[in-house]
Amino acid sequence: MRLLHTKLLTLESFTESKSHGLLVGALRDVVPEYAVPTFAILSHTWEEEEVVFEDMQGDQSLARSKAGWAKIIKSCELARSEGYDWIWIDTCCIDKTSSAELSEAINSMFRWYQISAVCYAYLSDATGSQPIRTVDDGLALSPRWYSRGWTLQELIAPPQVKFYNKRWDFVGTREQHRVCISTEYGVDEYALSGGDISRISIARRMAWMSRRETTRIEDMAYCMLGIFSVNMPLLYGEGSNAFIRLQEEILKLSNDQSIFCWRQHASIDSYREEYGDTFMRSGLLADSPRLFTTSRIVSQFQRDRPGRPHAVSTSKGLMVQVLMCNDKCYESGEVYLAVLDCPVGHVPGVMAGIRLKRVSDVSNMFVRVDTPQIFQFAKYDSSETFIDISGFNPTVEQEELICLRMRESYTLTRL
Repeated sequence: MRLLHTKLLTLESFTESKSHGLLVGALRDVVPEYAVPTFAILSHTWEEEEVVFEDMQGDQSLARSKAGWAKIIKSCELARSEGYDWIWIDTCCIDKTSSAELSEAINSMFRWYQISAVCYAYLSDATGSQPIRTVDDGLALSPRWYSRGWTLQELIAPPQVKFYNKRWDFVGTREQHRVCISTEYGVDEYALSGGDISRISIARRMAWMSRRETTRIEDMAYCMLGIFSVNMPLLYGEGSNAFIRLQEEILKLSNDQSIFCWRQHASIDSYREEYGDTFMRSGLLADSPRLFTTSRIVSQFQRDRPGRPHAVSTSKGLMVQVLMCNDKCYESGEVYLAVLDCPVGHVPGVMAGIRLKRVSDVSNMFVRVDTPQIFQFAKYDSSETFIDISGFNPTVEQEELICLRMRESYTLTRL
């Protein structure tokens, strides 16, 4: 990685072999895994005239003439005042003319924030004494920093985050404002406290991103790589397919079926028998994290069902094993309710479900219909007409469940 010296304002590249030679006498100042010096890191939103890598070469006259130079100077002064000789700033520490370097940096960025000593979050439009809301013409507004996709990982990953307003006044730490940040922006307190985010369901982590934005469509996927411990090549120009690729990579590592618990806008019509195969259909994967806005209540089981294979992406779609039953609302026998291995809420007694339609009588091929709906299923004992939402063993296959919204019981099969 490349770091900026906070006093000399020069860039230095650190690799394992080179940094060992440079720092042999100062190993106390080395991050062992990466063999780089201890460093601070800046989190911010891009503005006009940012200083980029090319500007920092030579006499730096172009860099000094840009509006973004003040941000470089202020962050370096701050880091130096706290004893850090090095800082990482994304605008000038990445050579973005090199596609290979850019790809490596984006795939490594979450880890770089993790191994930093401190992260300075600069809120360029915050004017008050706290980092949650700022007042503009009498209106309480959220700083732009909270609406950007890239800053989500920068909020979660570092060991400590310190907030600064537009005047570079210190306005508190992440820990001090943890409860308010969680309440206002939906990110779990557990994640903000350094918890293992892999224990949080995929759907819930997607919901963190659902109201954030990126300048480029592809970056909606790329800025979430570290949040899901995924590495993948960057293909700018692929549009929303980047988010599909992200989910396919996630499925290689996780069997958490909450990834399928997304919802379209409620204005989409419900499927009807007379529509046949001409009705709007969808695959199992969402095309944007915005579809997970209401999915934060969906959890994941901490144990897989024995023998349950991971979903596999093929040229024809996803191959996944789920519990299914014929939907009694349709006489054709071609519409099913699929019960997903993910509870709704904190008590694993209610399961999430989606509606699928068979599109081929020859093989088990299905599309998703009625995408605005997530169904809820609970354990059912038909002999006693008893609904049990107190919880059941998720590692044991269920034979009969009841749909809580329609109050219909269903016998389940594995497809």
